[in-house]
Amino acid sequence: MRQLILTGKLVRGEVGLVTQDLTPGLAKAFGVDEGPGALVSEVLPGSPAANVGIQPGDVVRMVDGRTVRGASDVRRLVGSLPLQSKPSFQIDRASRRIEAFPEVSAAPVAEPAAPRTIHISRGPLADVEMANSPDGLGARVVVVAEGSVAAQAGLQPDDVIVALDQQPVTDVGQLLAILVKEHTRALVTVLRNGHRLFVAADVQTQ
Repeated sequence: MRQLILTGKLVRGEVGLVTQDLTPGLAKAFGVDEGPGALVSEVLPGSPAANVGIQPGDVVRMVDGRTVRGASDVRRLVGSLPLQSKPSFQIDRASRRIEAFPEVSAAPVAEPAAPRTIHISRGPLADVEMANSPDGLGARVVVVAEGSVAAQAGLQPDDVIVALDQQPVTDVGQLLAILVKEHTRALVTVLRNGHRLFVAADVQTQ
């Protein structure tokens, strides 16, 4: 609430470390008690955590006086602390208990990169722009030109093409490889709103 009043936006804090849940096997491997805690798997170079000496293999037991029961607790506790504060991290390192005070900094806001699109210029999918689906499940339809064969067949933006003429498609490259052959018609299998359906595009029907 204070952040929203002062800055008009909400910024979550971080200290530059990545943690994972501490399993009995990991506790044994690192020579620490099982108990509640989170294992540090990565410390970002130049981060507040690195500056105060936190290392991979450390086990975070408490943050700002609160018990850490797993990796999600570290993210939640650090993210709720004021920026520029220096909370206490109670850490087990092998047989030693140490304390560190990393400064909480603003977590960077990642700007999603615009997907690279491919314009299909001929055949039953002419005037359709495609991009690789972010989840790697197929080729995502970005734009379908109004009046095109694909539009008349019912292909829609955000459809994900997973097969063409019964041949699997996992990305735009595979789709183009199938379209290298002269096509006047295509049976397109798409995922739309979580459901699989067929679209038949035929140049001769235009």
